[in-house]
Amino acid sequence: MQNIPFEQAKQFCEEYEKDQCIILSWDKASGETWVTTYGIGDTNSIQATNAGKVLKDYLNLQRENDCIPERFENWQIESVDRYWYWASRNGRTFVETTYWFESHTMQRKETKREIPNHYGDCYGLPEWAKNVQEHRKSLDCGYF
Repeated sequence: MQNIPFEQAKQFCEEYEKDQCIILSWDKASGETWVTTYGIGDTNSIQATNAGKVLKDYLNLQRENDCIPERFENWQIESVDRYWYWASRNGRTFVETTYWFESHTMQRKETKREIPNHYGDCYGLPEWAKNVQEHRKSLDCGYF
């Protein structure tokens, strides 16, 4: 059995002048249920996708293709943590951890970059590492 393509939901929105369409379909022979969503514009498309996710969760359906298209993702920087620590007797390591937040899906992620630096080689550092002032004595404990 095949899924209902989103073009059908798009056609429904255009024909009946609706902003969002969520199609719930069930096939008795295979026992499978599908959710097809479509929304006109960015906001309506995201809302329809999120409503489809809620519907799938409520009906305990398998969630496979329910991600918001990448063109709608809006990752924003929530905070940035920069510090350096002694990695060896004569070398420091500079660390920058960026915490990201996506407002539509409420997801969070982090990216981390590190650069080792030997004593006296501070001119070869990238700009982000040159501005790091915070020194952490131990990475295992909560104090600095």
